[in-house]
This record gives sequence, C-alpha cells and structure tokens, in this order.
Amino acid sequence: MLRRAMCRSVWAVIVAVGVLGVPVVPALADSAPPASVNSNFENTYGASLSRDCGFSTPLPANPATSLWLFCDTAIYGLNQQLQYHLSGFIPGSTAAAGPYTAGEVPQGLSELPTPPAALPTMPNSDGPAQFLKTPAGLVTSTGQPCDSANNAYAASWISGVTHEPGTGNPADVLITFGNYCVEGGLSFDPEGFGIAEYNPATNTVVSQKTLVTGAAVPPQQMLVSPVFSGPHLYLFGSQCATQDQFGDCTSGSIYLARTGDTASSWDNPASYQWRDGSTWTSAASSATSIIPSARPMSAVNVSNYSPAGQGIVLIEQTNAGGGFLAYEPVSSLTGTWKQVISASVPCGSGSGLCHAIIGHPELSTAGELMISYFDPAQGPAGHLMADAFAW
Repeated sequence: MLRRAMCRSVWAVIVAVGVLGVPVVPALADSAPPASVNSNFENTYGASLSRDCGFSTPLPANPATSLWLFCDTAIYGLNQQLQYHLSGFIPGSTAAAGPYTAGEVPQGLSELPTPPAALPTMPNSDGPAQFLKTPAGLVTSTGQPCDSANNAYAASWISGVTHEPGTGNPADVLITFGNYCVEGGLSFDPEGFGIAEYNPATNTVVSQKTLVTGAAVPPQQMLVSPVFSGPHLYLFGSQCATQDQFGDCTSGSIYLARTGDTASSWDNPASYQWRDGSTWTSAASSATSIIPSARPMSAVNVSNYSPAGQGIVLIEQTNAGGGFLAYEPVSSLTGTWKQVISASVPCGSGSGLCHAIIGHPELSTAGELMISYFDPAQGPAGHLMADAFAW
C-alpha cells in the first residue's frame, strides 16, 4: 500500500491558475486502454490522485453508472510554478462514481462525499473524501497506539465489492475490507477483516462490522473478493510462502471460504467455513490451497464476469513487475481451476511497487479482460491505470 507520511489536510482544492467561482465539469470521453483512471477533480484542477487500488461495480439502481472504491489516496496539486506537491492524504478509502463504457477506461468519475453526507449533483468536480471510517484500537508491532505520535496510521482498506442478492438488500452493495496499522510508511500489520453494506442511492454505510480482530490476523482470515454463488457467499485469502531474490513469489496458497448468503450469516464469524482439500472446516488454520501451483505475492482478486460472457475469474499477481495469472474454475469453485491468461500489466520503473491488479467485469468484454493496477511510474507519485487483455 502507500508508503507515505500522513498530512494534516484531508483534501485541498487545487487550482493550476487561480480559478474562481464554480468550476465547469469537463466532458471527457472514456479512453481506449491502456490509460489512467481519472476523476473530474483531476481534470478540472490539474491535480493527480495517487490511489492505491480501485474496485468497481455498476450501481444497483443505475447499472449504466459504476461505483469505484479506492484505497489510500494522496492528493498532488500544482503550485504557481506548475510543479506538483503533496497537499493532502486520505487514509483508508475514497469513492467515486460515473458512467462507463465497456472496453474503455473511465475519464470522468465524480468524487463522493463521506457517508452519510447527501449526494451532490452529478457530475461534479468535488475533491475526494474518506469513505469508510477509520478503525479504532489498532496497535503498532511494539504494542503502541497506531497513530501519528508513533509514526503510524490506521486504515480500513477496501478488498472487494459485489451486489447483494435477493436474500439481502438488492439496493445495497457488499464490501469487504481489511484493517491495517501502517508503520513508518514502510510496513503494514493485518489486524482485522470486516464486511460493510453500502447503499449508493443514499450514500449510506448501512453496516460496517469487523468480524476478525487481532494483532496479527492470519492470512486465511484476511478475506477478500466477495462472490455470491448459489446459497453461499464465497470469499478468498492468499499467502506467499517463499520469494526469490527479486521479491517474486515462488510458492504460496490461495484459500477459499464460505458463509451463507444472508446478513445473519456473513455478519456471524462462527458461520464461516474454509476449504480443506475435499471438505469444509470451521478451522481457518486447516485451510489448504485451492490452486496447487499458487504463487500470489499479494491479495488475489475474484469477480463474476457474466456481463462479459465469462464466469468467475480469479486474478493472481505473481511478481513485482506486474506479472499475473487469471484462472477460471473448470466446473465449480471447489474443483479444479484452469489458467486462462498469463500476462503482465505495463508498469513503468517507478520507485514503488507495481501492485493492486484488479479486474472489472463491467468494463470487460467478450474478447478482453479489463484490469486496473497501480503504476508507481505514472504521475508525480504513481497513478491508477487500466489495460485490457485478451481472454
């Protein structure tokens, strides 16, 4: 995730050449990939938002508009000398929404205010705002409070999003998140897994519950990528066991967990089970890898690509240069998975890590998988990019 010290300001209106009054929202067409994922705030003010990850899903009440959920967001603006400078940092998550075109990269997302503030007129050029609330009670690796006094900050990082089924509230989306204490901008400690329910029509976080807590939550319980299938909600975990001298993963595990497809189940930690070979177990520590040759160097990403004429697809980043593999289940999530793509996102040679390789079903087509990723070589300090890959 982002390796930056926190700034006091949450966000600042950044103007390249003294703009007064209400800005006019530029009408930019979406771009063919590869391209950066941009918001109207960036387009209007010449700003650059260095966002750590990007998940998306069509709005339940307006499928032509997509909701985007981001992780840590650093705000870079232009000074009078037209040089970029860091003017704000939002820990945890931010959100935006806007129309989309399958096969293209969004160029005109509108930032959303912190829930439960009223939704502004869309489109707009508002600045980004924190989405999920900051987790409380996190500590550093030495047991100190996770705060700026100890050169750390607490964050709830988004790890997946999907629509709730009819057994839930179809007007809501279900969001998974992980709670982390980020120390010195260099390391982060997993201290919680949770699920939030969000109503995009009212900009309301209906529920935000941390289900697993601890000073070092094991990877089997840091679950991501919620996927509904049949009467269950499935989630995934991952762990890299060994790395080579370049930091690339050489062996690891991808875990599969499930619970029921109602809030009474997904909000109940005791209802979760993990796949252990050919059986299900309530002991997370007994989980085994569903892909024997797994080598995930970071969290996997799984979504249902029915809008693109595909099924459920799992994306696994395997090396620091942006290499990834995409898998599909041959017959079921609990059976054999087959590799369908082996490729690399076109990251540059910036000072950070190429990461957050995440698929977008609504942007994908029958011929191509659309993926977003954080490229440390773009913009003043990295930027969220997107590219398409043939199935």
